[in-house]
Amino acid sequence: MNKVDFVRKLMQQKGINESNFVLCLYSQPDLYFDYDTKGLKFHHKEWKFYYDLLESLVVKRGVVTMDGITVEAYVESQEQEFQDRYNQYGGYEIIKRGIEIVETSNVDTYYREIQRYNVLFNLIKFGYPVQEHWDEIAKKDLQQLSDYFESKMQDIFLNTTLGNDKVIDLMRGMDKMVVKANEGKMAGLPLTSKLMNGVQNGLRLGNITMLGAHSGVGKSFMTVLQHVIGCIQQNEPILIIANEEDADKWQQELLTFYINNKYPHAHFNKGRFYQGEFTKEELAMLNKGVVWYRSIRDNLVRFVSMNQFSMNKTISLIKQHAKAYDIKYFVLDTMKLDNDTTEKVGDNSWLQMQQNMVRLYNTIKESNLNVHVWVTTQLSKGKANSRFLDQSNIGIAKNIVDVASSVMLMRTLTNYEKDPKSDSKLIVKDSRGQEVNLNPDEEYVIIFWAKNRQGSIFDQVVLKVNRGENTFRDVGTCRLDRDLE
Repeated sequence: MNKVDFVRKLMQQKGINESNFVLCLYSQPDLYFDYDTKGLKFHHKEWKFYYDLLESLVVKRGVVTMDGITVEAYVESQEQEFQDRYNQYGGYEIIKRGIEIVETSNVDTYYREIQRYNVLFNLIKFGYPVQEHWDEIAKKDLQQLSDYFESKMQDIFLNTTLGNDKVIDLMRGMDKMVVKANEGKMAGLPLTSKLMNGVQNGLRLGNITMLGAHSGVGKSFMTVLQHVIGCIQQNEPILIIANEEDADKWQQELLTFYINNKYPHAHFNKGRFYQGEFTKEELAMLNKGVVWYRSIRDNLVRFVSMNQFSMNKTISLIKQHAKAYDIKYFVLDTMKLDNDTTEKVGDNSWLQMQQNMVRLYNTIKESNLNVHVWVTTQLSKGKANSRFLDQSNIGIAKNIVDVASSVMLMRTLTNYEKDPKSDSKLIVKDSRGQEVNLNPDEEYVIIFWAKNRQGSIFDQVVLKVNRGENTFRDVGTCRLDRDLE
């Protein structure tokens, strides 16, 4: 076989993978967000055309299910030249026939094969005798090819997903870093509590922030007050991925916050949503809250409730909304085992959670999507009476915090800690260093930082809260000794 015929054969084989990959995306459009095709070259014009068409439908039109009417309507809205090319390549009939036979479960294989053939064509372009060594390299996958040629032709693999880590001179660029810091570009989205934000120093992109508490302490409550409300106030879009509470519950949290912050003497308790028969005053305040939230920009707070938790689904949702809607802040409430896990409690279930957190971080880190995820988790029941909270309170899955930049742990204050006559009285000081008197009849929570790459882990923050009315007030800080557990 001469060189021309050999290259033509490779081109035919690559075309098969290009067609299968693109047709998988038409069959299941949400797969589009799972694959970065910026460096993925299509050698066959028709499949590049169909891919660009799909990209326009999914990203610009928000199409989630492909059908002939939708595709044809979009094509008819384009210029005549575009329509002519569409008809020349076979129109929707090609898509329809392909969807019927393509296996979307093989989409990863098609994607990697396209990359592999791109590498082979680059090798040929740079003069490597691929044909002569075909028996040796024909069955090598992308990683094996990379290992095989790494010492000779590293540049060939720059456009694949194997990574592109760079070694830099650390002494250069310091001036740019200082400018960025001075302009506030390195600051994260602030928490609404000034005391908490003073310790946390914001929620920086490319990082995971975790909030842990025992069941019923108020993880979702604190998430709404410290993060979701903060996003609303900063006009920053956010996606909430929930697997424990439905949309109604989160809407109730937001409306209760609005009423009691807009009307401080209203004392509207969110328990009223379960009692019904609102008074005229309550209904008026609720309707004003609805109008106010609806007056904010559309889709500022997006919400999805998972019937069954899956980290695969979570990562897919984050990719989709980060790329299509430029969302940079996400909430995962609550981190748990995948519902379809085959592991049994007491086996290696902790390892799956740890691996899932690593996968989540690799998705959102600065060198990838560069977004922030706020993750809530439940603390171990075995240490429910701990006075000082640290990573050991998370239980057997405590290593899930390894990839988090900040880990906040929360509990309520005990009656002994609020009692001024008790030996266990908690010493809380305000910003002036003055001791604060705690009211035994009020409810307080204390926030510990088990990990904080952006600040201190030695100070704890005390807030006065009313979980029924969705309000909080900064009280002060303290330094609880670990030895006092």
